[in-house]
Formats: sequence, structure tokens, C-alpha cells
Amino acid sequence: MIPSLITFTILAAAVLFIIGFPLLAVPSKIEKGFRAFPRDRITGLVTIIAGGGWFLWKISQLGQSDFGDYKNLLIILFAATLIGSIFYVKDFLAVRGVSVLILLSANTGLKSAFGLYDIPERLVLVTILYIFIVLALWYGIMPFKMRDTVNWLYKSVIRVRILGIILVVMGSSLLVAATQY
Repeated sequence: MIPSLITFTILAAAVLFIIGFPLLAVPSKIEKGFRAFPRDRITGLVTIIAGGGWFLWKISQLGQSDFGDYKNLLIILFAATLIGSIFYVKDFLAVRGVSVLILLSANTGLKSAFGLYDIPERLVLVTILYIFIVLALWYGIMPFKMRDTVNWLYKSVIRVRILGIILVVMGSSLLVAATQY
């Protein structure tokens, strides 16, 4: 089920606000959790299971024209990969899990905006989604870069606040675009 464009846009804005406001307002209070995130085992398990489950569900919904006779084989292969990654790729599992969730969410958002060519404001959402797709691919391929990014951000609190400002501005622009749909 694909949400409407306005619903997805408002949800995306809410997520950006939820992440952006603490970075902007109280960066020192969330530093410990922010630094622990890339290697946090519980967060890793929750995000990779949620992302993997969502991906397996999407494969189960494939039609005959997509992979037809191989759908069950694909489900088994990717389920084994999910289980194997939980047990054998423990390092930076949270980064990988969030990357999967971002990619699947972006897919849903792009589908909600697809074909609505008479609404040019949808391009605000599409542009932000593509930025996050690139970041999810980057950090998904090299998850240790998230640790390096967090360390770089916290060398100066102003950097963390600038990231918070960027996220809040993105969320605000999504809300403004949603009022124009």
C-alpha cells in the first residue's frame, strides 16, 4: 500500500524534525547516544530485522512477471542473508539497518510522488529523498564512515547544530510543499 503524497510528505517532515531538533537544541545531551548509535547492538537488531522483514515482504508481493517461479528461492536466499548478517556481520549493524530502512522508505515515497506531474512541489520531496538515497548507499556500503562522520561532527558543536538546522529546514520545506499540493 502506497500512502498519498501529502501523507508521506508530512511523515517525512516529522521524521526530519524528530532527528533535527535535538541536534539543533541539545547536541551535548545526545552526544553519548549519537556516538553509540553505529555499533549499538539493540538498535542494529531492531533496524536490520525491520528492514529485512519489510524487504522479504516486498519480495513476497512480486508478481509472476517479476521473478515468477523464483520468488520462493529469493525469499529463502534473502532470509538466509538476513539471518547470517545478524550473526556474522555484527559490526555497524545499526548503520546497515537504517540504510535499508531509508532505501525502502524512499522507494515508497518516490512511488507516492510518481506520475503527479501536475504538482511540481512534489520535487521538493523527491530531491530530499534522492539525497537520503545517496547517503544510505554510501553509509550502507561503508558503515564505518558513519563513525567517522559522528566523530567529525562532534569535534565542534556548531557542526552538529548546522546538521540540525539542515534537517529542520528540510522538514520545514516539506511542510511548505505539502500545503501547496
